[in-house]
Amino acid sequence: MPDSIRNVMPPFYHDLLATLLGRLAVDITCKGMKLGEVLVIDTLKRSYEISTTAIGSTAIIVDPIDEEATGSILSMGLFSCQTVAKCLFL
Repeated sequence: MPDSIRNVMPPFYHDLLATLLGRLAVDITCKGMKLGEVLVIDTLKRSYEISTTAIGSTAIIVDPIDEEATGSILSMGLFSCQTVAKCLFL
């Protein structure tokens, strides 16, 4: 997590819960259809819905499959993890 975000969190938030989207990839036949964005938005929606009744999470973690997927996901506003390569979060 970037220092700019970590610095505004309470000091007792050492271990934070997150929702893992995992290896994000879209089949080559669906390239350009914005399905990666749909997957991320669906994950955000489901994560929010479950947080209202059961478990809350402070971030969505995405593990893009390649550099092209990484670029697409970064354009959606996700941040690069500072400590783990190819890990993005929102």
